[in-house]
Amino acid sequence: MQASIKVCVAKRALVVTVSIVAAGIAAAQTLRNPPPLDSLDPSLLTEVPRSVPDPVALAAYIADKTAAIQLGKALFWDMQVGSDGITACASCHFHAGADSRSKNQVSPGVLATPEDVTFSAQLGGAPNRQLTAGDFPFHKLSDPNDRFSSVVSDTNDVVSSQSVHFGLFKDSIPGQPVDVIQYAPDPDGFQINQINVRRVEGRNTPTVINACSTGFCSGTAVPTPSSTASIRRAKKSLWCSRLTNQNC
Repeated sequence: MQASIKVCVAKRALVVTVSIVAAGIAAAQTLRNPPPLDSLDPSLLTEVPRSVPDPVALAAYIADKTAAIQLGKALFWDMQVGSDGITACASCHFHAGADSRSKNQVSPGVLATPEDVTFSAQLGGAPNRQLTAGDFPFHKLSDPNDRFSSVVSDTNDVVSSQSVHFGLFKDSIPGQPVDVIQYAPDPDGFQINQINVRRVEGRNTPTVINACSTGFCSGTAVPTPSSTASIRRAKKSLWCSRLTNQNC
């Protein structure tokens, strides 16, 4: 496995971005454990030929590349990055850099215009459902070989990744893995019998292999700030809100 990290300077925040390059990730997980962070195995950095060059002027931001790689690996697997103490980058990007989970992985059309928080009847009409092969494709035609044929069924629901439960962020206590969250009913329908279930992001989870990602760039692991009840605003917050207790 090869991990690299790039530190980008934004207007008001230093956003740590993590990029993971992996080969035979399943074999690596079953055959051996990753080395301790204080003794990184150089072979892990050279097993896969590089396909992406280093960022321009990397040395201007990274004083110790080996330490930066160790930090990137630590952040990727750190569950305390998530506001609930159990949601890491790897929660959604564990399987070849993407998400292979198949239950509670459907989000209604929260990114549609206008916003749609109703779960499609063709996908069970509720969250926390187990996906099946028969659910696909979401846009079904009477003749799959003719895009002009009549539409059998369609939905603006998407398959993505479950994250944290909806709640209002109140505080982050140093040394504690779980943030102080005030319960609030989920406004986007992620409830069963009036009990919140884990929310699902409104976009497909992309692979992080050969990619540079701003971490939880949609607030996936960050609850809604107490200053607003709108999850749409929370989705615009960067992962740095987990570190600074404010939107960036």
